Order: sequence, then C-alpha cells, then structure tokens
Amino acid sequence: MPKQAIPLLLLSMLLAWPASSAADTRLQVLALERQLDADKRGIVTLRMEIENRDTTDRAFQEYLQLPDGWKLLTTPAPFNLAAGQREVRLLHVLVPNHSTAGQFTLTYQLQASDDSSLHSQETVQVAVPALPGIQLSRLSVPANLLAGEAYQAQFLLTNTGNLPQAYRIGLHDADGYALGIHPAQLQLAPGASQTLTLTGKVVAQPDTDVHRLTLMIYGAGEPLEEALNIPVIPATPEGVGTHHRLYGELGVGYRVTQQAAETQETTQQAATVDYRLRGALDPLGEHRVDLHLRTGRAFDQPFAADDAQYQLRYENDDWQVKAGDQSFHTHRLTGNSLSGTGIEARYQPQTATGQAAPGSVRAFHGQSDQEAEESVRASAIIGHYQLSEDLEVSGALLHHEQDQADTGKQLKNLASLEARWGGEQADLTAALAHDGERQALALDTTARYGKLSSHLNYLRGDTDFEGAYADTEQLNIGGQWQADDKTRLSAQARRIRNNLSADNSREIRNDYEYRLRAERAVGEKATTQIGLGLRYRDERDQRATPTTDQTLTAASLNYQTRFDTLNLSAQLEVGKRQRHDAATHVGNRQQIALGWKPAERWDMALDYSRDAGLDSSSSRQALGVRTDYRLPNNQELSGYLQIAEAEDTPSTTANLSYRKLLKKQRKLAIGFSHRQTANTGNKPLKDTSIQVDYTLPLDLPLRQRKDIATLCGQLLDAGSRLPLSGMVLNLENHSAVTDAQGKFCYPNVLAKDYRLQLDPSRLQGRSYSFGEESLGKTIRLQAGDQRNLQLLLYPAAGLSGQVLSWSHSALSAHGQAGAAVPHLPLELRPMGTLATTAKPLFRETDAEGRFNLIGLAPGTWQLVINDQQALPKHYRLEQSQWQLELKAGQIHQLNIRAVPKQQDIEKTGPAEGFSVSG
Repeated sequence: MPKQAIPLLLLSMLLAWPASSAADTRLQVLALERQLDADKRGIVTLRMEIENRDTTDRAFQEYLQLPDGWKLLTTPAPFNLAAGQREVRLLHVLVPNHSTAGQFTLTYQLQASDDSSLHSQETVQVAVPALPGIQLSRLSVPANLLAGEAYQAQFLLTNTGNLPQAYRIGLHDADGYALGIHPAQLQLAPGASQTLTLTGKVVAQPDTDVHRLTLMIYGAGEPLEEALNIPVIPATPEGVGTHHRLYGELGVGYRVTQQAAETQETTQQAATVDYRLRGALDPLGEHRVDLHLRTGRAFDQPFAADDAQYQLRYENDDWQVKAGDQSFHTHRLTGNSLSGTGIEARYQPQTATGQAAPGSVRAFHGQSDQEAEESVRASAIIGHYQLSEDLEVSGALLHHEQDQADTGKQLKNLASLEARWGGEQADLTAALAHDGERQALALDTTARYGKLSSHLNYLRGDTDFEGAYADTEQLNIGGQWQADDKTRLSAQARRIRNNLSADNSREIRNDYEYRLRAERAVGEKATTQIGLGLRYRDERDQRATPTTDQTLTAASLNYQTRFDTLNLSAQLEVGKRQRHDAATHVGNRQQIALGWKPAERWDMALDYSRDAGLDSSSSRQALGVRTDYRLPNNQELSGYLQIAEAEDTPSTTANLSYRKLLKKQRKLAIGFSHRQTANTGNKPLKDTSIQVDYTLPLDLPLRQRKDIATLCGQLLDAGSRLPLSGMVLNLENHSAVTDAQGKFCYPNVLAKDYRLQLDPSRLQGRSYSFGEESLGKTIRLQAGDQRNLQLLLYPAAGLSGQVLSWSHSALSAHGQAGAAVPHLPLELRPMGTLATTAKPLFRETDAEGRFNLIGLAPGTWQLVINDQQALPKHYRLEQSQWQLELKAGQIHQLNIRAVPKQQDIEKTGPAEGFSVSG
C-alpha cells in the first residue's frame, strides 16, 4: 500500500467509528494504570488489558488518540484474540521535550475488524511535569576589538523547557565599554528562540588589554552566566619597555577622625604613605622580590619609628625568605603564634627533574610588637618530609622567651612532632609536644565508608605544660550519613575537661554537649533546604561551691531557599536553660539573612539576629543592611548600616565607601564611617571619620635592557602598491593595527625570531599571503635592531567557518542553530598537485566554534574531521570530509552541523506489532 494512502485509510476508519459511545459487553478494555507520569526520557508506556468475551475468535484493530506532537513508537496493527482470551497490549508513547506541562488525556480505542459494532475504548491521564530550561549560544562575537571601535555581538537565547518563560537579561561590564543589550526583557514559548544583540564601543585609549563582560539571564531557576573575554588591540603595542624594572605601586592616604564623648570633642588628622614593589631582580626571573613599606604620622606628631612597617619577601626555586612584620608559627600544640618583627627562611631544593624535593626545612626568629604589654621572643626550626604519597612527618624545636614585669624573664623550650596519613577511606593526624617535663598530644581521624563518614578528635595537655592546650582534655566524636542526594543525618558528641589538677582556686570544669541534625533538600534542583536540630549542653563546675552549674536543651529549625535574584536563610532555636540555684529560664534565638540582586550591578544583603536569653542571661539583637553597587567606568559604591542592642545598650554603625579605577591604573578610594554608642551613664559616644586614598603605579628601573629591538613597517597590496589600512598584525602576543598609510610599529620587543601573521578576523572576506611564506613572514630581530620593512601582500586562498550543534527543534525550524562546538580538531590536507608543495594544516575551533585558515595556495584541499570527541554527547557530524576548491583572493565559507545521532526514534518490530499474553 502506498504511504500516502495510510492517513486516508486511518481517517476513513475513524469516521466510520460508531457514534454511540456505549461499550459492547462482548469486549472489555481495561487500563492497568489510569494515571502515568512522563519520565525524564519522555517515554510513557500504556498497558491495556484486552479480553474477548465473545464466543467467536476475532481480529481487532487498535487506535490511540494523542495530543499534538506526541508520537506512538509501536506500530498499531491488527491482532487476533481467541474467544475468552485475555491479552495485555503495550503502547510506547514519546512525549516531546517541548510539550507543555499539565494533564493530558490519551484515548485508546479498539474495534473488531469484521464487525464495527463491536468496539470499546479507555482513557489514560499522563502528567507532564514542569521543566524549566534555558540555553544561550554565541552567534557572532568579535575575535578582538580595536581602540576606539564600535562593536556588536549576537547570542541566541532558547527556552529549552516546557513552560512559557519570561526572561530578563543583565549585563555586567567592568570596563564600561558595553552600551546595552536588546531586548533586555522577553517572553519565550517552549522551544522558541530569540536573538540578543549586544552593542558597545571601546574608548580611544583603553587601559585594559582584555574586555571582560558577563551576560546574566534570569527567569529559569538558577541565573545563567555567559562570560566574554575579548582582546583589545591598541594602535601601537607598548612592548616590554626599555628597562628591567620592579613593578611598583605608591599609595597615599589622609584620615580625619572626630570623637565626641559627652561634652568634649576632639579632632585628629593623620596621613599614611604605602609603597609596594614586586618583580624579578635578574633578566631570567630566577630571583624574585616583594617589598612592602608603610609609614604614617598624626599632624600633631613627628614621624615615629613605631608607625613604620615593612615586609620583604625573596624567593627562588630553592629558597624563600621573609623579613619584617609578619606572623610566626610552628605546630599546633606548641602554642607559639607570634605577630611581630623578625626573619623566616624556608629551604626546599629542586630535584634533577625540576620537581620539589620531598623534604624541606624552615627556621625563624622574631619578637613581638613594641606595643605589646609583654615582650616575647621566639626562635624555631621546623623540618618536613613527605615519606610517600600518603604519609608525611614534621618536627619542630622552639625556644621561647617572655619578659614579665612581676616574674622577670621566662624561658621555654619545646619539641613537637606531627605525622599525617591519608588513604582512600581514612585520614589520620597525630601530634605530640614536650617541654622537658610535661607534654600534650592530639589525635584527629576521619573515616569514610559508602554513605557513612565519621570523625574523632582527642586532645590532652598536662597541667603546667608550657605550650598550648595546657591543663585540659577534649574529646569530639561525630558521624554523618548521606541517605540520598537530598537527605543527610549527623550526630556529634563533645566533652571538655579543664583544670585537670583540681585546683580549687579556679573552676574545675567538666562540660558535655550532644548534637543531632537532619537536613533535607527540596525541589528538583535542591534549591530549598530544611534542617532540624537538637542540642543538649551540660556545663558543670565540680567544686563544692560551683560557680557554673547549668544545662541547656534546645531545638532548632533551619530554612534556606534560592530564587532567581533572592537567597533566604532563616533559623529559629528554642530551648530552656536551667541552673541548680535558679528557676528554669526559657529562651530563644532567631536569625534571618536575605541576599537580593535586584540588578546585575547591584547586590543587597540584610541580616537580623536576636538572642533572647538562650545561651546567657542577657539578651542582644542586631539588624544590618549591606549594599554594593557597581557603576559604569570601573566605579564601585558600598555601604553598611547596623543597629544593635546588647544589655540595654544601643549602638549604631554606618560605613560608606567609593572606589574608582582611573586611567593608567590609578586608583581612588573614599570612605566614611560613623559609630555611636552609649557609656555607663547612657550618654552618647560618637566616632566619625573620613578616609581618602590615592594609588598610582610607580615602577623602579633596575637596568637598561640589552635584549630588545624595534620593528616597524608598511603593508602594501602587491598588485596595486596601495597601502592596506585597518589590518591587524600579530607578532606572538603583540598586536598592531596598520594606519591609513598602512604603517605599523612594534617598539621595544624582545630580540628573537618571530612569525609575523595576519589576523584573519580583519580581512573583510579576502585572503592574503606574504608571497612564498604563505602562512606568515619570518622576522629575525637582533638586540638593538631598528627595523623598518616594506611588506607586500599577495592574493591567496582562505577557509573560514563555524561548527554548531543543531537540536531537533532547530532542524525543523530550518535555521535556528544551537550551541557552538569549541576545541574540535580540524585537518586541512592538500590534494592533487598541491600535495607535493604544501603541507597539511591543523587547527582547533575557538570558543564560538569558529576556524580560520588564510594564506593558502589556491587549489584543491580536503578538510577532514576524524576526532569527534569534542562534540556534545550523543551528537555526530552530518559530514566529516569536504573536498574544496579554494580560489586566490577569496575566503571560502563553510558551516558545519553537528546533529543528534538519532534525529528521530524509529519504529521497530513486526508489522503486526507486539503482544503480551497474560
């Protein structure tokens, strides 16, 4: 039968269906499931139980009425059913991805082939869930931007979900070059697409070499971000400069502070100078330094030595040395953390293969700041060795001196040892410290097994131990069970004992705490999380007359959720605190945090917390609001306001700051702060200040470079000898643009061999070559060269194109492409007579799926794509080889499509369909 006759036959059979809907008792049709849900694959299976209650064997024909766009994957064909026989029919239905959400009715109809009066039908409801989806593809984005140039970029926004969706497009441009995007708001039906056009203009003298901007698409769950990084090409590149130098930054600041206490007011003014240098001392970059100097003075005082700070850092492949103001530390148990002035050196040599050696040694000597009440000096040496991939050990020796007014100088010498082992299912860290008489030890371990994980932490320090954690014992043990992707249960127990020597002059504490917590993520994308917690704490002083003896029992509820532009977090904890000498006190604690992004440039946050006597007898609360706004042209505005109250004492804090990146990397910052509180007499105390900071680059020349040269020239058309303007030439990572006379220049570039190449994005559809050197001009520069070349460009062949993945809906729409395919390997092979003179060329598609090959010899070429691993999953190329005739002076355009491996699901099986007896 011709395929064209099948629809007519089905239509005539449906028209011949009896008008009466009453079912015949000789035939029973029963849906085994009347309600079905479309799964993620979009395929639902109807199971219809058919029973022939007639006394005659019959042949039956089945039909299924489907919503528009739905497809039956099994072939509806006649089947035989004996008298009294029962059979289950399976019908597989494909629900298209763009099907709208809701309830759909599917009607199954059955009729005897030889008796139209013998018929029956049944309906099944199919629920299609709401599935938001969004896809943004790049259609055309400039490969680079020239100084002073207006530009345009286009994107394709597609609603890949099954709901009509409104979208809002935000634009974040740190450089201020983007002018806007159109449309900024739109509504898309399921499967529909819309082109977005971004316009902008680069300033005449750009300060950045890369234009960075981000598109934010709001409207379908999590915001979708698309970041662009477009190179910016100045008219003349800067080069590496004429001197080796350290890169520096000089900052000056001025601050005015006004303090008001009761009836007295004071005003203070101060200035600061800050200078930082960093870079390599030698031409090869093997010796590197980082120097930071800072000094300041109040206007009523001269410059003072204690106001000055410095930090010096030197490093090479083996050594790292730090001197000046810094922090020093050895191991956790020695307790020697010290902030002050000193020197620290670390040595870790490199192996013959250039890898870091497994062992290293670090040593330091420092003393506390002069402002500290007690003078402290410390010296230490620390060794570290990586025994294997899983095991490492570390040892330290520490000498500590402390001058105290009442006891004089105190000396401490400590030794410590740490070992760490890490495996696939467990980690273990052990530490031991000793001061000659007493010791401290710590053990930390974690274990993982399937969905279970646990941790144990134990620490004990002897009485009068000279290091950290003296006279204490702590135990912390806990576990976690990840029931599924959205559910997590955890438990924790902790015990802390202090005053192990039972000295009755101070508390003998023995505290316990237990915590239980359950968390559950809600929603398809787990955007909402709910947590329930319980905690019990027992704080007890074991002396006969305790000063602390109380218990706390509390339950908490946590709620977190995320919307397009809103994040919300809330916590409520209610409990009771009971002391042995007082009545039970019921308290609570609330906390709410709200993050809001009303626009791409604008962030806001609000937090409120209140503790009504849950953990202590006092109550306190605070309300804070923070906002950050990014203005055009590299400007930022930030503000913060907090209103708080603790023990009936109110306070207000406000901060406002403005920052701007000026031309030539200069920076300006202005800050305002105000704090108001009350003293014990409830009289206001005010503190207000204004700060202005200005920063500018200030490099330090070290020596004149002897490894640079200058390359200039003119670009002419070989045929007409006319200058070629607006052409972009690439000299490795340097780019230059020819002016109206075709002239270009690369000042102060490193003297070496280069390959001067044309940028294919600026040829306006034409292809050129440098004559015999078709793909680039070899340039050899020696130190001190001042080269001025006249270069001729000859017409050549070229190939340009783009690889895009096309979806089913895009194919049916005839022209709406999907996402670009980046990093796809291409090979261009010379054919025929070219095979003896030209070599194969290899390229990869860029981030927009584009490729450009210029300067080719005219003739026959073959483009081959053998490696298709960069394609999206379940996609293939429509064609993987192309025979191309490339002509001189022209760029051949070739668009390549990647399509789904199965553009449609074929109906398979016997012509009479499938049958399952039961």
